[in-house]
This record gives sequence, C-alpha cells and structure tokens, in this order.
Amino acid sequence: MKLLTKMNSVFYRLFLSYAVLLLVTTIVIGATSYVFFTSSLNAEVEKVHARMLSHTADQLSGNLLGRAQKIYLEMATRPDILYFYNNPIAGNYAKMKTIADDLKGIVAMYPDTVDSVAVYFRDDKTILSSLQGVAFLNSVPDKIAASTDWIERMDRAGSPALWIETRSVPVNVRSTDGGTRLVTFVGTYPYNSTADTAKGYFAVNLKAEAFSGTIRSNDETDRGRQWIIDGAGQVIAYGNERTDGIAGGGDVALLQEIGAAGPGRGSLNRMLGGTEYLLTYTTLPDNGWRLIQATPVNEYNKNATAIQRTLLLICLAAVVIGLLLSQVLTFNMYSPLKTLLRKVRGMFEPAETNDQQSSRHENEYKLLDRIVAGVSLKMGELEMTVQENVPIIRHHLVSGLLNRNIASAGELEERLRLLGMSWPERWACAVIVRLDETGMEGLSVEDEQIILYNLVRELEQTGNIPLQCTAVTSSSREITAIAHADDRDERLLGTLVEKLFAYAAGHFRISLEAAWGDWVEDPLRLHESYAEAQAGLKYRYFMPERRFFPFSLSSARERSREELPEQLTESFAEALRARNADAVAASVSELVGRMEKDGLSAEYCHEVWKQWMNAYRMYVKEMNLKSSDVIAGESLERFQRIADIRQFRVWLLDAVEQTFLFVEERGKNRGSESVERVKTFVEANLAHDLSLQIVSERVHLHPRYFSQLFKEETGINFVDYVNKRRLEAAAQLIKTTDLTVERIAASVGFNTPAYFIKKFKEAYGVTPKTYKVNYTSSQP
Repeated sequence: MKLLTKMNSVFYRLFLSYAVLLLVTTIVIGATSYVFFTSSLNAEVEKVHARMLSHTADQLSGNLLGRAQKIYLEMATRPDILYFYNNPIAGNYAKMKTIADDLKGIVAMYPDTVDSVAVYFRDDKTILSSLQGVAFLNSVPDKIAASTDWIERMDRAGSPALWIETRSVPVNVRSTDGGTRLVTFVGTYPYNSTADTAKGYFAVNLKAEAFSGTIRSNDETDRGRQWIIDGAGQVIAYGNERTDGIAGGGDVALLQEIGAAGPGRGSLNRMLGGTEYLLTYTTLPDNGWRLIQATPVNEYNKNATAIQRTLLLICLAAVVIGLLLSQVLTFNMYSPLKTLLRKVRGMFEPAETNDQQSSRHENEYKLLDRIVAGVSLKMGELEMTVQENVPIIRHHLVSGLLNRNIASAGELEERLRLLGMSWPERWACAVIVRLDETGMEGLSVEDEQIILYNLVRELEQTGNIPLQCTAVTSSSREITAIAHADDRDERLLGTLVEKLFAYAAGHFRISLEAAWGDWVEDPLRLHESYAEAQAGLKYRYFMPERRFFPFSLSSARERSREELPEQLTESFAEALRARNADAVAASVSELVGRMEKDGLSAEYCHEVWKQWMNAYRMYVKEMNLKSSDVIAGESLERFQRIADIRQFRVWLLDAVEQTFLFVEERGKNRGSESVERVKTFVEANLAHDLSLQIVSERVHLHPRYFSQLFKEETGINFVDYVNKRRLEAAAQLIKTTDLTVERIAASVGFNTPAYFIKKFKEAYGVTPKTYKVNYTSSQP
C-alpha cells in the first residue's frame, strides 16, 4: 500500500518515465544506426566528394579558367592592340614590338599557369605572340613560325569564345620536338561577336601541368583519383599516375556518359580495372568541363563492421550509465516542482487545514490543477486590460502581416478575434501613404500626432467605396494600411487615395504621396504586396509630378528591360570634355525627360545616374581637380536636400558650370607655364622616352588635357613637336660630327636606324647620308 502511495508521486513516475524513454531511445537509435550505417556512409562520402570537388572547382575557376578570361578581357580592352584592328600594321612595327614586349610581361606575371598569349589580326593575316613576336601568315608559304591550330579551330567553331582541350603545341611549326602540352582559351574581337563577324581573336595558352597540379593530391596515402574531361569525354588533365591508368585504359563510354550528362553534379558506381569505384563529378561553370573524383568503395567500407560493433557496445554502456544518471537527473528536475508547490501553498493556502494536510499525499499535478482553476477566476480582470490595448494590437496586426511576422492562419484568426474584426472580402493589398516633409516642418509632436490620427481615421472611413481599410501609423511621416475588397479593382484604391489627398489639403494644407501593391488572396502574403508598394514609391524620385503610384504603373516599369542608348551617355561625356555647357544641358534635359516618361525601371535609372556622375567625376579627375575645388559648402548642402530628379538636374548643371569656370580660370594661369616646362624637359631628354603619359606626369596634368593644352599654346600637337625637335637635333649632329647613323638615331631617341632614316627623309627630303654629303659640299 505504501509502495502504491509513493508511486502516485511525480518523483517516481518521472523516474520511471525517464528510464523507459532512455531505454527505448537507446535501442531505437542503436538499431537504426546499426542497420543504416553502411548505406548512409555512402551518402556522406558523396557529400565529402562534393565539397572537395567544389573546392577544387573554385581553385580551377579562380587560378586558371577565370584567369584566362581575365587576361583575354585585359588584352581586348587595350587601346594599343585595338588600334591595329582598324589601322594597317605596315609602318608600325615599332609599336607592334612594344606590344609584343607587353604580352611577354603579361605572361611573366603568371609563370606557373600561363605559357603564352597571342593576338590574331584577320585583315592583315598577322599573329602577334608573346613567344614568336610578329608572324605574317601570308608572307612565305610553309614558313609560318607561329602555330595556327587555334585560329582554324576558332573559325570552325563560329562561337564568341572557345576552350581547346589539352594538346602538344611546338614552340614553332618548324620545331622537331614534341612541344608543350597546352590548354587554350580563344575569344573574339569585338567582344561577344561570332567568328564570322570578328576582326580577330585573342588566345591565352595555359600550361596543362597547371591543371594537373591543381587536382593532384600531395598525400601519398590518398586512394582517391581526380581528372578533368570535356563534354565529349576527352581527358583534359590527370591528377596523378593512378588516375592516368584508370582514365586512360578505362571505359571510354563511361567518360562519354559523364561528359554528356546535364550541368550540375552527379555520382555513380562503376567497375574500373577490376575495382569498384564511387565516381562523383561536378560541372565547371566557366566552360562546362567535368571534374571527376573516384574513390574505391572498399576503402571506406572495410572499417564498417568494427564501427558497428563499437556502436552497439556504446549503446549498451549508454543504457547502464543512463539508468544511473536518471535518478540524479530526476531529483534535479523534481526539485523545482517541489519548490513551486511550496510557494503555491504559501500564496494560495496560507492557513493549512486538515484537508490541506491530507493533500500533501495528493499527486502534485492534480494539486496544481486545482490551484490554477482558482487562479483562472482572476483572469477575467485581465481581459479589461486587453481591451485597453486594442490600438497596440491593431498596430501589431498590420505590421505583423506586412513584415511577415505572422506565420500562420491560426495566429491571424486569434488576433482578429481579440480585435473583434473579420475580413470576409476575397482580396487584400498593402497601401503606403507618406506625408510631405515640407508641410510637416515646424510642427510640434502633438500637432503631428493629431494630423496622423485624423488621416488614419479618414482612411478607414471608406464611405460609399466598396472596400474595407485597416490603417496604422508606422512612423511620424508614414501610414501603412491593409485594404480589403471583393473585386480586384485598382480604381477603388485610386478613389480612396484621392479622397484622403483632398482631406489632407483642405484641413491641414499638406500634400501626400501614396503607393499600393498587387491584390493577394491569402492575407499571409500581404508582405509581398507591401514590398511592391515600397517599390512603387521609388518612382516618386523620377516622376515628381505624380502623387500616387498604383501597382499597374510600378510593376510595368519594374519588369521593364528597356534601356537608354549608349550614345546619350557618350554625348554627355563628350560635351564635358569639350566644355560645351549647352550640349551638357541638352543631354541632361533629354535624360531627365526620358526617365520621367519612358518605361525605365528605378534600379536602371539609378544605375544610369551613377554612370553620369562617374563621367562627371572622371572629367574632374582628368582636369586634375579635386571635388572640393568645385563642389563645396552650399552645393553639398543642396545635394543632400535633393528630393527628385528635376532638383538633381539643376544641381548637376550648376556643378558642371562651376567646374567649367574653374577650369577656364585655372587654364589661363597655368597653361603657358606648363608648356614651357615641358619644352625644357624635352630639350634635356631627347634620347629618352618622351611619351605623352610620361611628360604629362611631369607637369601633373592628365594626358588628354595636356595634349589639348599643348596644341592650344603651340599650334602643333605634342608628338609632332617631339619628332620635329629630334630631327632638328639629328640634323645638327650630322652637320657637326662624324657619328654613324645608328649612334645619331639612338642619341635623339629613335629606337631603330631604319625608322630614323624614314622620318628624316620625310622631313628633309633626303637620307641622312645624302644630307651629310650635300652639307659638306656646300661648305667653302
């Protein structure tokens, strides 16, 4: 009898429940782990393979494939190379040699991965290579020094870019050795043109060993293998000798199957060389090649039996230890309940009676249930408090739906029940109303709250409009609302908003702006409508004359892929460089007009503004100015207060005007001085490099601005001036010294005697030697 009485206690029931739960849990976990351990191990190995492949793929993309594309883009945007796609090569061999040296410099930056780079000029049938320099394909038949297989492959491919698999490429076609194993990336010029319309190609030759080195494992105990294949199943690179043996002598059909598989990742089990392998592969995003990892199945299954036995022993030990700990844990869990009972008795049973003494042997939970039943009588008093907090609950309801803080229909129904509301209408949408900052300036906090209260009330009083509206204030300048209607009609919202606008203007003399999202059937999706309404308000900046933005307007522009012609941006940049204020104003006005009226997305409009601001900043930089020289003080304050695109237009035109005035004033003071300094520098350094870039840096001016300034001051462009002074100095040396033509050419800065003789003859009508003879014979 005493035992049954004790078993009625929560302590003993808790101990028994804990022990049973422990036993059942341990048995289920142990048995499940024992049965499914082997099968799940395969999945874990696949995950490990996937992470390894992902890491290796990132290395290949970053260090090899991506680097090749980066070098291609770097070469395809170099003005000195692109010059020869539109101009003949003949007569410009010195420039070609300089470019070839630069190509060698590009290769030298990546000695471990890049073997060489080359440029093909289709019109001139010429290859410019970092290895062979300049090679003319139509000069002498069967005497071409450079390899042309990549040109032929690209012509056949007809695509903007091509990855050519691993092959042996000789240093030149006349070489007798095996050559270097290379992987080649070829791209067209102009960028993204097809081979049929391209003016030429750019080629980046990567060392095949760099691919093998990337996927090679340095751990001799690693039994895994990796290799790379293309879409046709052809092997690009092996990770090690073991991989070479498997892929080279293995199942060609298997490699073709993997190569032809769809993009992404995959895995399969196959027998290779008499051994079962788990093959996991992933697709390289840069060119669609496959990176394959193969691991023998027996490598990760041989320890499974020992692990399973160990797991069973651990489960048995866990049962024993768990039973020992269950009593300690049960005591610790029961102690708070015991303390709670003591406090409850002290609070609700202060005077202990005989019945209460007998209740000490009552089940603790039953005792708590009896006490809670008495406490529930006091909960009625709290309902009054809830009613007093209805505005707060309304605010949380609206903000919770719009910000996705209400996760279930049950929670929504509970909040509606507390508010005594129902939303029987089928459709709902989010509405945002913003108050004009100008109209609210100078008002006290109390006045602001009065205005917001009346606007919320007016918005909810829909009158004859067939919809229901629940509105709250989300900030001191914004009202958010949820509108419900049986019909999915934007005109209802337009009528409601116009009614609110008229009320605000008539009673408070303030203007409003509003936007709303699309209708939704499920109120739990109102956060989507709210996001669409927020997107609509972004067009207030680009459409200052509009006061409300329906979803039909904003969604059409958000989905728009319409773009402005690039010529408009180029015209603005050219007008800046020409310092043509009228042309700048015309370009900006056209841009503003098109942003207001055309169907351009807000994100695209902001990007275009950034491009125009960058063009303006680049012009300021070219003029060797600082932003603080022309934009400071009041102009910065005006910039921070810009509210729409028209104000931005006025600010930008004012900034451009101030910049033009500053440049003009500075040019009057610094132009002559800078040109004289340059002339002195040229006279002292005729034998050295006198490029426009180097000389302009001496006077701290942008090369383009310096060239324009020099022409304005001297009437001759800078390059012609340098050549003229070099030839005059050479003529003086011919007349006064017996130096050879080679030494005279070098002393006045010409790279080759041939080029010097050509330029001298163009200037004086005779060769240097004839000039010397004529001068000597004319002397008495």
